[in-house]
Amino acid sequence: MNNRKNKQEMNIEPELRAMMDTVTSKGIQSICFFNNKGGVGKTTLVANLAAQLALNLKKRILVVDADPQCNLSQYVLNDSEFDDFYQSEINRETIYSIIQPLSIGKGYSEKLPVKKSNSFGFDLIVGDPRLALKEDLLAQDWRDAKAGGTRGLRTTFIFSDLIEKSKENYDFVLFDMGPSLGAINRSILLAADYFIVPMSIDIFSIWAVRNIGEALKVWQAELENGIKLAEDPEEINLISRNKKSLKFLGYVMQQHKEKSEGG
Repeated sequence: MNNRKNKQEMNIEPELRAMMDTVTSKGIQSICFFNNKGGVGKTTLVANLAAQLALNLKKRILVVDADPQCNLSQYVLNDSEFDDFYQSEINRETIYSIIQPLSIGKGYSEKLPVKKSNSFGFDLIVGDPRLALKEDLLAQDWRDAKAGGTRGLRTTFIFSDLIEKSKENYDFVLFDMGPSLGAINRSILLAADYFIVPMSIDIFSIWAVRNIGEALKVWQAELENGIKLAEDPEEINLISRNKKSLKFLGYVMQQHKEKSEGG
């Protein structure tokens, strides 16, 4: 029995490698980890899954910290890196650097602000508290996007552009997101191929999954209508032509709750 168990354990890694090779042979895969309920272990899951894919399965991983609370960046960077990075006012390139040029009319940024995490083995787009300041921009431009406005659609597709720019250098792009159904997360969810819901064992996590499903149906229908009404269909098609509908990849239970008979 022990020999059989040892053989099975030895075969897990080659099987997993083969599965990942099949997945990545289809091109870059973008996955977001989202629950509009906080405290479910989302950031820990993203960081350690990305490290597993990078260090043990030798995949090229880009992780995007799209949560203005920057918990993933703090988790991944060591104390010295974290302090030096956030105290510096010079050449501090973060996720904010991606949205800022678009917000002042310069279009999409030409390159991605990537920082290597040596200990975790993946590349990181560092989070930034100032990302929350761009929530209004994305919300206002969403109204324009639904009506087919070029600026609104271009803003909505900002994370689609990020994924497009990652195609040559990465196998996976993973997004860590804040616990809200706001405009920033809407743009990420509309750009990604798949989403995973980290959950805790309570009724509120079930409600969170329902909320996501209902919101996505509305957003996808409104975006499709906006694309049909696009002022400049040729430009928008260049951004959206490879976009597939977001698919639910599954949920992850990371916690357990014990209760006594009395409680």
